[in-house]
Amino acid sequence: MGIRLRLFDQIRKNDMGMKLKTAMDANMNRPKLEAELVSLIYEHQPYDIPSYEDVLQTAMSSNVVADEEDACVLSFSALLKKTGLVLLPPEALTKSKRIFRTFGSHRFLEVRVDPGCKQLDVLDFFGHSSRLIAGRNYGLFWSKTSTKQQTYIMFAESGVGIRSSNEISPPSAAALCIPRACNPNLSIATFMKRMKLCFSDTTPSLPLETGMLEGIQDITSDIGNVMTDGCGLLSREALESVWTHYIQSKQNHESFMVMTKPGTPCPFSSFCGRIGGIKGTWIVDDRVSGIKVQYRDSQKKYSVPMTSAHQDSSAGHLCNTVNNIHPFNPFYSTVDVQEWDDKPPPAMLNRGLIQILEDRGVPKEYFCELAKQELESLSKVMTDRESFHEFFNARTYVTDTVNIFDDDVLFRMLKANVPINEPVMRKKMKDFAKIQLNKLLQKSKFIVERSRYLRMFPDHTGLLEQGEVYVAVGDRVVHNEINGQEHVLSMRLPSYFKGDLRKLKSVSRAELHRRCRDRCSFFDGIFVGLIISTKGHKSEAEMMSGGDFDGDKAWVCWEDEIVKHVDFSPSPDTNGDQFLLAESPFKSQLVEWNQPGWSKAILDFTWHHQEDNICLGKL
Repeated sequence: MGIRLRLFDQIRKNDMGMKLKTAMDANMNRPKLEAELVSLIYEHQPYDIPSYEDVLQTAMSSNVVADEEDACVLSFSALLKKTGLVLLPPEALTKSKRIFRTFGSHRFLEVRVDPGCKQLDVLDFFGHSSRLIAGRNYGLFWSKTSTKQQTYIMFAESGVGIRSSNEISPPSAAALCIPRACNPNLSIATFMKRMKLCFSDTTPSLPLETGMLEGIQDITSDIGNVMTDGCGLLSREALESVWTHYIQSKQNHESFMVMTKPGTPCPFSSFCGRIGGIKGTWIVDDRVSGIKVQYRDSQKKYSVPMTSAHQDSSAGHLCNTVNNIHPFNPFYSTVDVQEWDDKPPPAMLNRGLIQILEDRGVPKEYFCELAKQELESLSKVMTDRESFHEFFNARTYVTDTVNIFDDDVLFRMLKANVPINEPVMRKKMKDFAKIQLNKLLQKSKFIVERSRYLRMFPDHTGLLEQGEVYVAVGDRVVHNEINGQEHVLSMRLPSYFKGDLRKLKSVSRAELHRRCRDRCSFFDGIFVGLIISTKGHKSEAEMMSGGDFDGDKAWVCWEDEIVKHVDFSPSPDTNGDQFLLAESPFKSQLVEWNQPGWSKAILDFTWHHQEDNICLGKL
C-alpha cells in the first residue's frame, strides 16, 4: 500500500523488476515490512495487480505502521461510475509531493468521474461528510478542475491503519497546508488554486534555518507594473546546499538511482520550486553572500509560519507573528525543487508557431523546406545506428538528468549498442519513425536547430535596456553563435496574437562587462535562461501572451532565415472591455472550514469551473 517507508537495496530482474524495491520500517522497535507484502505489491504482473482492499488488509495484518516515515511508495485511485465506486489497482509513485510527505500518500484517494455520471450522482457521492471505503472513513479534500475527466481527491480521516492520534478531518488537514490563522480572508477560489501547489511533484532539499530566507521588493516600472513577477535570487552557497540536499533526497527516497555523487558542484544555475506558500523560480546571484535565499513579494501566494524568515526583511509578514496560534512545521521552511534548468535541445516548431511566424513575414517556402529536410533525415537515419541515436536524442529529451536510465526500451537498446538489424530493435525503430511522421503530419513538428525553449528570468541588475535580452543555452559554441546575432525572436506558448512574438536585441556578455563589471557577475553565473530587461513600462514576458517569471518558458530563435523576415510589431492591447472576464462569485466567498459547508463549496466551485470552460470552448 502507499505506506510511508524508507527504501533500500534495488532489485532488477525483469520488466517490472526495473522499479522493484525492498522496503523496511526504519524506525527502531517497528516490524519490518513482511516479504509477503513486498511480493503482493511489486511482484504481480501488470494484469494481476492487487486491489486496494487486498493491499490495505495485507499491510494491516502484517502489522505495518503507517504515518511514520517520509517516503511514499504507492498512490491509490478509483473510478466513480453510475453504478458505484470502482477501486483501481495501486500505482507506484515515481515522484513525491509535499502533501504526501506530510500525511502519507496512502491517505489520499484520487477519484476520477466516469463521463456517464450525472451531476446528481457526483453530488450524492461527495456531498456526504464521510464515506466508508475499504475500512477507512474518507471525506472530500480538494478537486482538480479539468475540462476533460473531472477528478476529486478524498482524504482518509480514520479507520484501518490510522492511529487515533493521527485522525484528522479533511478541513483540518487542509488547514495544516494553508493555515487558517495566517490566511483569515481566504476565498474558496484562492484556496482551490493554491492547494494545487501542495500537490506539485517536488523533491525536498534544503531545510532553511533562521535568517536564511529573506524577502526583497519587486522591481516595478514607472507606472507600477511588476517587472520581476515570480522570480527570486539565491547565493552560490545556498544553491550548492540545495543541490546537496536534493541529491540526498533522491538517493534516499526516490525510485531510481542517482548518477551524481555527494559533494559534486551543482551543474545548474536556476530551478523552479516551492518554499511554504512561496512559489516561482530562483536563480543564482554571486553578489549575494552566505546561505541566503531571497524571494520577491510577487512570489508569496499564501502565508505560513516560518522560522527561517529574516526578521529585518519584508519576510516578516510570512505569518511569524502567529506561532502561538498555529504550530511551525518543518515542511513550511524546506526548499522543494520542482525542476532544474538543464541544457536544452534544439526546439521544435508546431502549427501555432508557424501560423504566427507566417503572419509576421516568414515565407511559407521556408517551412516547406524544413519539412522536406525532416523527411530526408528520417529516411537516412534508418540505415545508420549512430545517426539514428543522434536523431532520437534530439526528439526525446529527458528533463530529469539525474535519472540513471530512461524507461524507454529503444533508448536502452541504443545505449547498449544493439545492432539495427536485430528484429526487436528494427521494429522499435520503425515504430519511432511512424510516430515522427504522425507528428509531422498532424502537428507540423520539426526541429529548428538554432532555437531553444528557455526559462524566462528578469534582469535583477538593471544592465539591460528596454527591448534587450541576454541568452544562455549551456553551450559555449552556440553561445558565441548567438552573440554574433543582432536580434533574436522570442514567443511564449500558447500565443494568440502576432504581437505575442517579440523581436528583441541580443546583448553579449562582453558588452555587459563593458557597461558594469561588478553587476555583470550575475550574468557570468548563468548556465541556461532567457534574461529579460526590467526597464520600460511593461515586461517583455508579459507582452508574450501574459507571461511572467514563475516558471514560464519561451521559444527563442536566432535562425537568420527566420529572424530577417520578421518585422517589429507592437504587443497586443488587451486592456479593452472586450477582454474583461466576469468576476467569479467564488472570489468573495470565504472558505468554510467545517462540514457540510466544506464539501458543498468545493463541489459548487468545481461545477461552476467546468461549466465556464465548456461555454468558453463553444465561443
